[in-house]
Amino acid sequence: MDTFIQDIDILPYKRFYSVDKIPDLTGKVAVVTGGSGGIGIEICRQLAVHGAKVYILSRGEAHALQVIAQIKDSHPSADLEYHELRLESITESIASAKAFLQKVHRIDIVHLHAGFVVASMDGTVDGIEPLFGMQHMGHFAFIMTLLPFLEKQSLDDVRIIVTSSRNHELVPKPGIDFTKLGPGKPKDLDEVSLRYGRAKLANMLMSNQLAKVLKARGVTNITVNAHDPGVILTGLMKPVARELGCFGPLYLAWYKLISISPQEGALTALFLSTSPDVKGVSGEYYVPIGRKAKCSKLALDDALQKKLWEWSEGQMSRVSS
Repeated sequence: MDTFIQDIDILPYKRFYSVDKIPDLTGKVAVVTGGSGGIGIEICRQLAVHGAKVYILSRGEAHALQVIAQIKDSHPSADLEYHELRLESITESIASAKAFLQKVHRIDIVHLHAGFVVASMDGTVDGIEPLFGMQHMGHFAFIMTLLPFLEKQSLDDVRIIVTSSRNHELVPKPGIDFTKLGPGKPKDLDEVSLRYGRAKLANMLMSNQLAKVLKARGVTNITVNAHDPGVILTGLMKPVARELGCFGPLYLAWYKLISISPQEGALTALFLSTSPDVKGVSGEYYVPIGRKAKCSKLALDDALQKKLWEWSEGQMSRVSS
């Protein structure tokens, strides 16, 4: 029965990690995209409370500063700073990464966490379907700009953690039709769900391929892993509820029933970025709470990983030419 419950993401999850297991992170520098909302706040809180210098990357400075103030109110010694990142633009994602590199002398942890459920936006600045453009392409441009710096560091344990979702498993073959990634609003909630799953599949593909690229280069000090945080009731669900009209409150009530707290939802990400147990582990997928799991066959498809990588590099070249 427990296995069935976990498969459909209803509590209780098996626990393999907790905040009291997080080691001292003093001296480490952590980057968290989407750190001003949902479980991103808890990721930032715990990293900072345990000694890391934490940069919250998001679009809205005012809200991020409120989050920083809230964390420091209960933990005055926490060291957090805001840095602007606009994932809807490849150019701005690259510029943000370059500006960030001017601020720091080291980077130990990178959480590519920012997520969106956008039903009303036509497309990104670059003419890409918004969920795919922001959740995948913006993050790809950001991390690829940071990568040369990460590789040159003399640190022996640099971790990149990619937030995906079990929804990546729901995407049908062929997985990603690269001819259908242009702008356009979804017709209904089914299409919103499909687009979200496709973006999360892209996160998985990128994580797996980046791990392979680093291994092929002989880079052993950087690891890349992806995870599903679980079913969590955060502000991301509000746009979906609005689309449901009078059924929205019922949807939120049901979602709350099967969800876990942001504090619990952050644990798998924190496990991957802080636990000594996963030092040197790369190219894997984890589910709550801190359990290694199998991702979908599409996420393991070598050809699809390479095709997405090449397409993404092409998008970066296109905007820079």
